[in-house]
Amino acid sequence: MDNREQIIGYAGENDLERLCIFSNLTSEKADKDKNGWDFEVYSSNKHQKFSDLHKSGLNFKIQVKATDSQKRKIQVKLFNLRALASDPYPTFFIIFEYDSTEQPQRAFLIHIDHKLQEKILERVQKSTKGVENLHKSTMSLTYDETQLLKSLSGKVFRDKIEEYIGTDIQEYSKAKIENLQNCGVDNDDTGLINLTNLSEENLSNLIDVLIGVKEDITLKSATIQEKRFGVYDNPKPISSIQVSTPKSHKNDCKISFKWKNDLLYKYTFEGYSLGFVDKSLPDYQNRLAIHSDFFSLVISGNKTINFKIDIDNCKEYKFSELLKRWSIFKKMHEPNSETTVRIKKQGSKEIKMRIDSISVSENELNEINKIYNTLYSLKSLKTYFEIDDDLKISIQDLAQHFDKPKMYYALLKGECHALKFEFTLDKTEKSNLEKAVTIRPFVYDLKNFRLLSFLRFEGGVNFLNGMDRYNWNVEKVEVVDRIAINVDNLEDFNLKEYKEHLYQSLDAIEGEVIFFDGYNYI
Repeated sequence: MDNREQIIGYAGENDLERLCIFSNLTSEKADKDKNGWDFEVYSSNKHQKFSDLHKSGLNFKIQVKATDSQKRKIQVKLFNLRALASDPYPTFFIIFEYDSTEQPQRAFLIHIDHKLQEKILERVQKSTKGVENLHKSTMSLTYDETQLLKSLSGKVFRDKIEEYIGTDIQEYSKAKIENLQNCGVDNDDTGLINLTNLSEENLSNLIDVLIGVKEDITLKSATIQEKRFGVYDNPKPISSIQVSTPKSHKNDCKISFKWKNDLLYKYTFEGYSLGFVDKSLPDYQNRLAIHSDFFSLVISGNKTINFKIDIDNCKEYKFSELLKRWSIFKKMHEPNSETTVRIKKQGSKEIKMRIDSISVSENELNEINKIYNTLYSLKSLKTYFEIDDDLKISIQDLAQHFDKPKMYYALLKGECHALKFEFTLDKTEKSNLEKAVTIRPFVYDLKNFRLLSFLRFEGGVNFLNGMDRYNWNVEKVEVVDRIAINVDNLEDFNLKEYKEHLYQSLDAIEGEVIFFDGYNYI
């Protein structure tokens, strides 16, 4: 360093101290070789309001540079830059330009903001000389008119500081520390874990976690290498680590199910794949998993297939979606069935496989068929009453519907099945009555819909001796009217008015007896 550089270097420090004095700030000289900055500057909070006493006053670190040049570029040791970038308090450079005079002609204030912090730390991370030799490497910092102090006064200096960092140092430091922790980290690839003394069982469990078959596993004896700015740090030992399956996935494949000579059952689902592929692994450990919200499929390197269907009995599905899923479920459990599964993964060749019938007991198969038949009967009712897909239902809900929808739909289609009714009439009508007609409202409650139908029953009448009652054998059933009422609108529906309107629209038939009872619930 020549004599002029040394002189203006001392002058620059004095000029910084002068600015601090006139801006009501206290500056303390630091050990440059030890700290990486020249001064720590702070203000007391003795003039703050009582309600603000918990807040810190201004507090920042600053390094001073003095030059006769106007190139607007300085070289700084990486050691100093790292200290300023990683310190939780605000940090600055102030550059005094002297233009070969005895007084500074202008000054520039460089704030180590988030952007410059990341730039410095990336340069440190990629230093070829290593962290221990940062004092041997330098980095260029440039500055321009946007960082110029409009005058060399204490007020302008303090105003510029507060423009950069505000007055709440606690919040500032919190944000700087957060940026320090996250800068340079790629969220998709944050580090490298090396496991030692991994048993065969733990390896298998780890692979299951990585492909989403198991949720997590705790492993002992490992090292971790943090990755920042694309560079791995030196390995650090850790006593144990918990590995979990990533929670967010993107659909990257389509899976279709098909059965031989059965085009009615070809369904496609969207899914995602998770694979742990390593040529050094044996085939039985190397595997790929395909997941959807309906099933999981694991394909091992030795061609072993593990297929699992997951239908939540308590979860409500759109009716059409539940019928689709249960149809596949039923098909795959039918004796001697063979399911063809095709998986088309983005950027890969199609995978085709066959899955044999899933074996279950006769009772379990009967239960599967019972649920399917109930769903199919509900589908017929749903179509008949023109209910859209807003209807949602669960497997658990179906327990209260077994056989009922089938019986109701049979009535709507005119199947009498030797129905018999008994009714009472006035004695004056007994002698002439041979046939009777009745119109009755039948109700079926299906989740958030009430299915109401008015059925016309016709049949022969027999007088029961000794009683004022008649036995009536139904011979014919017809639907007079039908309506699906959303339960939200049920209070607005007036059954009495509806029946009167319906009665007026019917042509009276001589000899018929038309009467209404209350609701007949299925």
